[in-house]
Amino acid sequence: MRGKSVTEANSQLLFCNMKGGRLLKKTLDSAVANAETLLDLRRENLVVIEVRVDQGPTLKRAKPKNKGGRHPILKRTSHFTVLVGEE
Repeated sequence: MRGKSVTEANSQLLFCNMKGGRLLKKTLDSAVANAETLLDLRRENLVVIEVRVDQGPTLKRAKPKNKGGRHPILKRTSHFTVLVGEE
């Protein structure tokens, strides 16, 4: 996605069957909307500069096991970052 125009990246994410593709599309749409409203940029001139997925906070849960023990369950989360700018 890096270096592609916003419309091209949007169509690529639209047909991605993975869950991350849907979430990245949502983040890309938000970044484009912010660029249009806050910076008065045109959607046709925007290009994806950087896409980054970082580790977010981990929710720690436990599942009961035999003899009073427990098995830890780590529910991991992510931070999506999409930077867009002009060509």
